[in-house]
Amino acid sequence: MDAENEFTRWIHARAWNTSDGPKTIFTDGVRWLRENAVLLPGVTTLVRLVSRVRDEALDEMYATLAGLPGPYLAARLGGLVVADGARYSELELWRRGPSKPTGRSLERGLTRVAEISGTGIGRLDLEAHVPRRRVVDLARHGMAARAQALRRLGDDRRLATLVATVAYLEGRAVDDCLELLDLLMTTDLLSKAEKAAGDEQKRRHPSLVRHSPGSPPQSGCCSTSTTPAGS
Repeated sequence: MDAENEFTRWIHARAWNTSDGPKTIFTDGVRWLRENAVLLPGVTTLVRLVSRVRDEALDEMYATLAGLPGPYLAARLGGLVVADGARYSELELWRRGPSKPTGRSLERGLTRVAEISGTGIGRLDLEAHVPRRRVVDLARHGMAARAQALRRLGDDRRLATLVATVAYLEGRAVDDCLELLDLLMTTDLLSKAEKAAGDEQKRRHPSLVRHSPGSPPQSGCCSTSTTPAGS
């Protein structure tokens, strides 16, 4: 019985700390039993045990994350995957970063930061309750899944996924704005440097400007007359 309890705890810890599937846990579980000189149970019994304990660990993880936000935040997160007649849900809009290096894109990016931070998700210390790796796994799923797929999840799993996803998006949105600002500043500095270099070349070599292709002919004493002689 002690060996069974220890093996059960091993399965739970494996499922709690990693995203390994039941097949991987089963294979490594057989190795664990052999290394610890535990009599192997029947294959069906072992499969059922791994599946049950893994599901229990996942349900516990979902419930833990889903229990962190208060009622207001939980309702706010739940509303992110409801389109309300719009073409895209709010979550899908938040997942889209700036697409063009323009001032308008930066303005929209800052609005995105304000909206995500305004949920209060940053006040939740997720990694104090669930391993960082598992939070990242949930956020990765939330970033890729369509809103319809998220709505079909169980209540705790859906809310846990949204908690992890929005927490990730808060940092991502800030990083996107910083990268865009850096790009805009670099582009502006390069433009000013090119203009300054051009102005300096004009100052040092004015003749190049006067005789450059496409420049209008200069009037003066040295210009060539086109009037026929004797006219």
